[in-house]
Amino acid sequence: MDDFREILEFAIRSEVEAKEYYQGVAAKTGNEMVKKLFLEFAEEELRHEELLSNILANNEATLNFKKTQDYKLSETIPDPDMSGKVSMADIFAVAMKREERAMNMYLNLAKDSSSEKIKEFFTELAEMERGHKVKLEQAYTDVAYVEAW
Repeated sequence: MDDFREILEFAIRSEVEAKEYYQGVAAKTGNEMVKKLFLEFAEEELRHEELLSNILANNEATLNFKKTQDYKLSETIPDPDMSGKVSMADIFAVAMKREERAMNMYLNLAKDSSSEKIKEFFTELAEMERGHKVKLEQAYTDVAYVEAW
């Protein structure tokens, strides 16, 4: 994806897909805490979609996401089996694994880019996804390791 416009359109589609996923989880759950949290994630994805759309419209590639400490919890958790009874921890595990994959995709695109500007842009997008992943890891920890409370 050498064309910056293509890159932005791809990133926007990814944000839309994530937003729809979070909205879908929120719509299906009967747990008000989960519903609220996933609607908040959907709102964040919408803001990112709007930010990227604005960059596309104005051809201005400036992102500045706060660096997030990544404890890499998601990397130690396998993808849950969603074919049977699904636990709260499974719901959060699926979401954090999605964010992990998005983050890694952007990091790989940054690594493979020959343009410093595009490399920086992908690195910022990866940071955005890392922030989501870390929030979901915290939620996962809260429900998967209740004995720690």
